[in-house]
Amino acid sequence: MPEILKILALTVVLFAAQELLRRSSKWILWGLFGLVPLALTPFWLATNDFSLFLWVKCYTIVACICWGTAVRFTAIGGRQLIRLSIPVLLAGNILEAVAPDLIEGGWAHGLVALTGLILVGMIPMGDRARRIASLQSHRDFQLDLTRGWLIGYTVWNWAFVSLNYPELLGHHTAVLAAALIVGLIDPHRWLQSRACTLGLNLIAVATINTRMIGWLDTTSWFDQRLGNAVAAFAAAFVVGYAAWAWLLIQANPRSTLARSTGGVPPADSHTFAA
Repeated sequence: MPEILKILALTVVLFAAQELLRRSSKWILWGLFGLVPLALTPFWLATNDFSLFLWVKCYTIVACICWGTAVRFTAIGGRQLIRLSIPVLLAGNILEAVAPDLIEGGWAHGLVALTGLILVGMIPMGDRARRIASLQSHRDFQLDLTRGWLIGYTVWNWAFVSLNYPELLGHHTAVLAAALIVGLIDPHRWLQSRACTLGLNLIAVATINTRMIGWLDTTSWFDQRLGNAVAAFAAAFVVGYAAWAWLLIQANPRSTLARSTGGVPPADSHTFAA
């Protein structure tokens, strides 16, 4: 099967999986992302030779999902300070990826690191920017991210993986695409979807690493010129979007962007997503 078809198939599977997990109970989520990784840890350590970054990423992501599940489904989610921890964890997740690029050096890695730092600075931290939406069949944690930010994040993360882990680029293209589809439909739900798709993929790669890489090894995709071009594009897009967002906030303090960063418009005001 051609690589592009494998990526499309994996995207569909991950999209369906995150929708299923969205409707799952807290016990299923804690079991899948808490107990399963703990039980598999001896096997993972014996069969994988991951870099420090991949080990840290794997365990921090599943820990974040377990914490997010507690925020969604228990009484602690009613506290503003507890809900603030979710965008803070998102910022920490991005900074985890910034660190390897800073260590690696070179202008392309430097641009990707700078792009990640700008994305962190644009994460909405205002009280009105985060909430738990309780629906008939599920509960969602919602964060007021914009579609522009999501696209910038996706391009930045794709550039990071292409420069640092080209063999995983096919897998991560599907992971990013599944979450982005959700985000383009409803950007407030992107973070919840992103965590689930990334967590599922990390568990799969850690458990059947050789088969996963063998099935979709995209090492041949890597080309330094392509990596440089993607890094430059990601930086240009995010810097341009950050400048546009700042101008929008100055021109319209009642916009969704202004509210997300702490502004509180009147209840009857009209807001719009950037």
